[in-house]
Amino acid sequence: MMVRGKNKLKNSIMNILASNKGHVLSVEEVKASLFIEKSEISDFEKALKELEKEGKIRKYIRLP
Repeated sequence: MMVRGKNKLKNSIMNILASNKGHVLSVEEVKASLFIEKSEISDFEKALKELEKEGKIRKYIRLP
């Protein structure tokens, strides 16, 4: 089991989004693409919040 730090996860998230440019991805789709381990969930969520604060990503709220 490899645990990636928050900064490595931020880079990985940006790479996933760049390779899917023009498509809206759900958090679950990004998480699945990165094979996030249970031990990484906290860092993954922190990485998403930081990327949003930095203006690099936008999270949307929608009805199911």
